[in-house]
Amino acid sequence: MAKKKQVNNSRPLSEAAQLSAEAMREKYPEIAKLTVAEVVNTEAFRNAAQDKIDSLHRVFKYNDYGRYVYKAAFLRLLKAGVFSRLAFGPNYIDVLDKKSSLSSRDRMIVKSIGDEVYAKVVAKMIEDYDKQHEEK
Repeated sequence: MAKKKQVNNSRPLSEAAQLSAEAMREKYPEIAKLTVAEVVNTEAFRNAAQDKIDSLHRVFKYNDYGRYVYKAAFLRLLKAGVFSRLAFGPNYIDVLDKKSSLSSRDRMIVKSIGDEVYAKVVAKMIEDYDKQHEEK
């Protein structure tokens, strides 16, 4: 049997992602001080979350039903208002604090979307911090 060739689709880690926690605190002190709740309550997080949710909605809306395992759960959460602009952040925080009353599948969906958006927002904050301190 021939071995399948593995393709590495992962992107290289950014410089900030490769830093240890201690190095992160030294290089980006203002960002390192932020709690998850503070990041989630930013306008940047709400905008990025809305973009991600809209993108997923378009994917699920215009593709066949049998193809995506989590389509029904996603659409149910969307209809229930869990993904509304102001409700998503608190729902994500509740999932992280293990206080959410959502089902395990729903919690997993909220957490995966929230984690992706959180990482994107923090990376953007780091990029902006670097640009701001580069100019000085």
